[in-house]
Amino acid sequence: MANIHVLEQQGNAYRFAFHVAVPVGNNSSGIAWATAYVNHAKLSSGAAPASLLPTGDGTAGTISAAELAAIAAGTTLEVVYTWPTDAAFEGLSGANQQALVDAVYSQVTTAQLNILAQQLRRFGLMLT
Repeated sequence: MANIHVLEQQGNAYRFAFHVAVPVGNNSSGIAWATAYVNHAKLSSGAAPASLLPTGDGTAGTISAAELAAIAAGTTLEVVYTWPTDAAFEGLSGANQQALVDAVYSQVTTAQLNILAQQLRRFGLMLT
């Protein structure tokens, strides 16, 4: 499964769908992170998490059924991110471009997982 999907390019800016594993384990309320994520999404939007990508075989801009199921189950987080590059990016070798995109992926997904952990750390806590 691919973790980085290019959605579009506008000028020097790229819009990505990044996929990252939701941590295994529980929040401080004893709720599995994936369960907390799904239930929070349902409370917020009325629906389980979904992908922006159309369902397919995972090629040509589609998402595989397995990836889609992981997103809906809350075990994979899809993060949409627009990254403005500079003109020099286009002149780099493919390997150097990949290295830069991998670094952006790491930074963005780490930040999003930290935000998720903060938002959901007490999700599901029952107070009496």
